[in-house]
Amino acid sequence: MLLYTAVSTYRKKIVCHPNIKRNKRMPALNIAEIQTNKEVVKIFTTVYTDKLSSYRDDYPDYSFYKLDNEIFAWNHNLTQIQLPQEFNNVVISKKEQTLVFKEILEQGIVHFFKFKSQDIYRRKYSSIWNVNLSKDNKILFNGLSLNPQLEFQINPLYSTQQDTQVISLSIRKTYKPVFTYSDSEFKINNIDTRNWDKSDKDELIFSPKNRKRFLDATNQADEYQSKISQAYSLQQESKEFSRLLKAFQQYSSEIFFPDDLKIKDFFFSNLPNLYFKDVLISKPNYYFLNNRTGSGYYNKQLKELKPYSFNNFQGNKFKIAVFTPARNEGSTGSFIKHLQDNLSSNFHANNIEIDLIKFERDVSLDFVKDLVNKTDEGKYNLAITILSQSDKKLPIKSSPYFVLKAKLLGRKIPTQQLTIEVIRKIRFADDLVLNAIALNIYSKLGGTAWTIEKVEKERERKS
Repeated sequence: MLLYTAVSTYRKKIVCHPNIKRNKRMPALNIAEIQTNKEVVKIFTTVYTDKLSSYRDDYPDYSFYKLDNEIFAWNHNLTQIQLPQEFNNVVISKKEQTLVFKEILEQGIVHFFKFKSQDIYRRKYSSIWNVNLSKDNKILFNGLSLNPQLEFQINPLYSTQQDTQVISLSIRKTYKPVFTYSDSEFKINNIDTRNWDKSDKDELIFSPKNRKRFLDATNQADEYQSKISQAYSLQQESKEFSRLLKAFQQYSSEIFFPDDLKIKDFFFSNLPNLYFKDVLISKPNYYFLNNRTGSGYYNKQLKELKPYSFNNFQGNKFKIAVFTPARNEGSTGSFIKHLQDNLSSNFHANNIEIDLIKFERDVSLDFVKDLVNKTDEGKYNLAITILSQSDKKLPIKSSPYFVLKAKLLGRKIPTQQLTIEVIRKIRFADDLVLNAIALNIYSKLGGTAWTIEKVEKERERKS
């Protein structure tokens, strides 16, 4: 397995590809170092308040970034507009305020695309930006179009070789799948979409389930796989990376930053380089009860070898409260049965009692107080809240999950949120999704399913 020795606070897509030009398989990453003309920049700051949203509305020429208890601000174009008097000048450095420095670079690039009237967006809670590549060819099928996109991300990395921060740009060409059939065309082609996955706007989405059903129904699975394999081949990925990187380099001087900050280059090099090197690591061994090891999937090993914390865990009794709206009682009851069977068979945890607690929703959120009281009375070790996808979009103060979570954490009771849409898909006790949920719950109850080789060796050295 090939890894790069860097630490990043953000998840990203990294592609290792061969160096085609030199005709040697040199390890490389789809990232380039952002080199700037200086590493300090003067911007503005103020103490964080609830005015952040109004700042963004009232001062569109500025970018605002909250970090801890401060709001940082800077202009992303030449403007005569002044910020309100509560903002003060501050000098930040790449070394000391890496996340702020990274955000300045990121917002500069984003506003460059917006200034060029490019269609740029990112999904909620994602740090990956997408730009539609309207001049690139689409990959077309009957009823389906794969629309080409530039995907990029600005990442703060830490180099252990040089003990310094590196701001990098990761770029990749991807394809966004979009169904092109209308509702009537789906019917004409005898494709039943009534139980397909849909968005909140009741539109068909290109989920794995929908993809398989569509390709099977239209007999295009082989053609789809062939074109996808070609589009994402290492050689094609490398070619597109080089092309897109040259575009960034070409336009780097046109990107505006505050305080005369400029990008000198988006510098790309193979590994090893000044900051990073490639290392080969092997998959760690998993250690279960009495330091025994096995092979295969972790749930299989858990069944055969028992969890690492089996002896300590068995000496206790645990209680879990599952809160669910009354309308979801049936689905939640089935989930609880599957969960108990999973915890018993995989984790050998027969000492967990799970109670179903129904509630009726109301706008005032007064029902949360009743749930907290029931948690106190039941002396529960963990609370699971069953909500819907739509609840996740509510503001924090209006969300029953966040209000309940805050009150329970105040009582030192851990919580787990699940959506009714997810648990309705669980059909049996060894379902892959349920395995992940059960592992998380076991850990929140204080259990340790396994340790890894590194931990064991450190423990042996200390003893």
